[in-house]
Amino acid sequence: MKLCLIGSTRFKDLYHAANRKLTADGHIVYTVAFISSEGVPTEVREEEKIILDLVHLRNIEESDAVVLITDETGYVGFSTKREIQWAQLRNKLIYEGPEDVPGIFYEVYRGQGKVV
Repeated sequence: MKLCLIGSTRFKDLYHAANRKLTADGHIVYTVAFISSEGVPTEVREEEKIILDLVHLRNIEESDAVVLITDETGYVGFSTKREIQWAQLRNKLIYEGPEDVPGIFYEVYRGQGKVV
């Protein structure tokens, strides 16, 4: 399945862990172009941020589903709310976390891939 990670980039470690898990489970994962660290100035101009946001919305369109990345408090900011609404408008599945996404496993039997 093609999945797009959405959520606040303040959860950098959760993004990386979700990307690793979902990719290892056999999924194609779209994510943000880069993750800025809190307290570290970014070199992204406003025009670039607009383009990055639009590209991320396109990633959602290209995906079969989105996966929400958040912490134990369930924090969802303005941008993430917009991404959720975009996914809903596009009739995408919305998973509340990477643990909710079913894995894809392949069994090779006599040279033919078989989904199990």
